[in-house]
Amino acid sequence: MLCVPSRLATFYLGSRVSWAFHGRFMGVSPIRSVTREEAAHLIWTAWRARKRNRGGTLGPYMSKHLARFILVALYTGTRAGAICGAALVPSIGRGYVDLERGAFHRKAVGARTTNKRQPTADLPPRLLAHMRRWNRRGISKHSVIEWQGEPVLRVTKTFETIRDLAGLSDVSPHTLRHTSISWYLRAGVAISDVSDYCGVSETIIRRHYKHHLPGTYERVFEAAPRFGKVGKAGTKAAN
Repeated sequence: MLCVPSRLATFYLGSRVSWAFHGRFMGVSPIRSVTREEAAHLIWTAWRARKRNRGGTLGPYMSKHLARFILVALYTGTRAGAICGAALVPSIGRGYVDLERGAFHRKAVGARTTNKRQPTADLPPRLLAHMRRWNRRGISKHSVIEWQGEPVLRVTKTFETIRDLAGLSDVSPHTLRHTSISWYLRAGVAISDVSDYCGVSETIIRRHYKHHLPGTYERVFEAAPRFGKVGKAGTKAAN
């Protein structure tokens, strides 16, 4: 079960036409996030999806690992590659989750530093409890995300299948990172804390997520009722 603050909501930046004209040529990317209800529906679809046998009968479950991936992405705002690459013990070339200490070491052991920030972060208690249970039950023995005992290197194809089944064809794995950042901001978490936790610069947050900050447009809303009225200086407040 996905537990997130009920006051968190979704947003969609511009229309496809606006993006084609303004975004593509001005270097501004459209940002899509999902609502709490959409996230829950996506997880449920991934959890219940089953293959169909030739005779039309239901076969084995095929994407429960994706449901686990979605949970990790929403709780931590981590890039898809870092989630799929996360082991459960320190491993050369991979990041890892320390289940005992509850820390997610996103940066691969031995990897050089790049522009993509990959800070080590504590895991939320609820997510950590999930991960410990997955490990205890043998669902995740060596990696955070596994399928039939093997690490999942990428989730792109499975994600596309599940999102289409869920009726969310405009959602991608990276959408979950945008969603996590947006939810934390809307919940009132400071920009600096979201930056440190999710590994995104404050400049990017202020440029693309400003409208998610509580109180961003309070002065605008306060001024709206005064449109057309005379201000204190004897001039019209707005035309």
